Amino acid sequence: MKKKYEVTFKMINGEIGHLIEAKSLDRARKSIQDKFEQDLDSPVLALTDDLVLVKANVQFFMLKEYEGYPEED
Repeated sequence: MKKKYEVTFKMINGEIGHLIEAKSLDRARKSIQDKFEQDLDSPVLALTDDLVLVKANVQFFMLKEYEGYPEED
């Protein structure tokens, strides 16, 4: 079962939050690290079709389990 995790990217000029799904915190962290390494020559990190970050602007990122609204039956 996948859980939701909130990724907060600390940028040079602010921060951006993004939700991802993974089976564990370690897998979520690895998923983000893999995205940084996939195309080392590319200056951008494409998280979704409408969310692209400039890699050089990302200072670090933090992950935490997302505590959203309870699911309805």
